[in-house]
Amino acid sequence: MRTAANLLALLLLASPALAETPPPSPPPEELLLRRQEGLLLHRRIDLSMLRVLRGNAFVTAEPPQSRLLLLHLWAVECKPCLDELPTLQGFFTAQSQDPRIKVVMASETRDQTKLLDFIKQHRGWFPNGALYQVIDDNLRASLQNFAQPLTLLVDERGVVHQAFVGSLRSRKSELVDAVGRYLKAL
Repeated sequence: MRTAANLLALLLLASPALAETPPPSPPPEELLLRRQEGLLLHRRIDLSMLRVLRGNAFVTAEPPQSRLLLLHLWAVECKPCLDELPTLQGFFTAQSQDPRIKVVMASETRDQTKLLDFIKQHRGWFPNGALYQVIDDNLRASLQNFAQPLTLLVDERGVVHQAFVGSLRSRKSELVDAVGRYLKAL
């Protein structure tokens, strides 16, 4: 009587092509996202065009700085951005407790009234802390990437160390690992 292992060995000997079958390739859209993320690495970005929410208005302020900026770019007009905000709230709130990290939730919605109304209606979706508005295209031009949402790990010099293009809903554990690795390296 032949065992399953013996039958598998005979099958592989009979068909060498089966033994050399490569692992399945990632879908083309995932490869495109990974390429886009790779192109964002090591870029220096300028956050001087951010305005911070104070009271009921966005005002000019010093650019956010920290050992690690967790920069999340989103917009009210972006459905994937809105779909993921409630699921990311807990993670961003937890990260904002670490003194080495500053969470920067920056909306690219230009209409201030629309943005303020959205924030008021969904305040529970955001971590406690400052909220920001991007006021021009300089940040995106420096990144040469217009995907939304976009999450970047940025060092104190403004250099991107990790990039996540698109929704984080299925990649939250990757983000957690990336933040942990960066903090260990500090």
